[in-house]
Amino acid sequence: MLCHTSHSHHDSKPLRVNTHSMPTPNYQQAERYVMDRLEHDLPPELFYHGLHHTKDHVVPDTQTLAAAQGVCGEEALLLQTGALYHDIGFVEQYWDNEPFGARIAEETLPAFGYTPGHIEVVKGLILATQFPQRPQQLLEEILCDADLYNLGGEDSFWIAGERLIRERIAHQQAIPHGYRLPPTLYAWYERQCRFLENHSFFTTAAQQSQAQGKEHNLETIKTLLRNLDADVPRIPDDFNDSGSKRDVPLLTASTSFDTIAHS
Repeated sequence: MLCHTSHSHHDSKPLRVNTHSMPTPNYQQAERYVMDRLEHDLPPELFYHGLHHTKDHVVPDTQTLAAAQGVCGEEALLLQTGALYHDIGFVEQYWDNEPFGARIAEETLPAFGYTPGHIEVVKGLILATQFPQRPQQLLEEILCDADLYNLGGEDSFWIAGERLIRERIAHQQAIPHGYRLPPTLYAWYERQCRFLENHSFFTTAAQQSQAQGKEHNLETIKTLLRNLDADVPRIPDDFNDSGSKRDVPLLTASTSFDTIAHS
């Protein structure tokens, strides 16, 4: 089985991985455990970081990027496990939850056939997603890019933004002051603009597939800022009361804040 190394996408070389040298971890058992924890133990106000974020976005996006980067075999399995566990720390703590997720992985993965070496890789993957992202090798770069894959999405970027606003309102007291939700939509978009301007995807695959969409979203935000008053509209405290049981409307340059707030 011909695969790439996990050191860095800058110096990746083919590596022959012997998948029979040690017991194969049981990913399916790990998946059942994690999905059950996320479904039943996550706070209900995780409008962005809920089960759907892991199940419908990060895990499949990780698989897409891994295939494009030539990661396969045991490394792909460990990468997928890291994607699976990357947000499980939310069951214990909202902010800086990655160390909690790494500990949960360390405690539970032995029961699913993962060796200490496997677990160290998975823990490194989970911790790499902590902001600011600082991946040290290709597998960590892939997971970091998958975690923010929606930055280049045509619709998913705007849906994710509204869900994140609702989530931040619900968990405001658990967030350090410098990272709390700003009082106005204008300030929120200013922050999003700075984030997109300073963000770069790590992997070639994500750069090729998502960079153009991310640039389009950045230009749309700049258009919004030119058309919004700096003081209004304010983000209401009950913005998250519109609920998480249905898709939220898109925030676009043509969407009025009154429509969003009363959706």
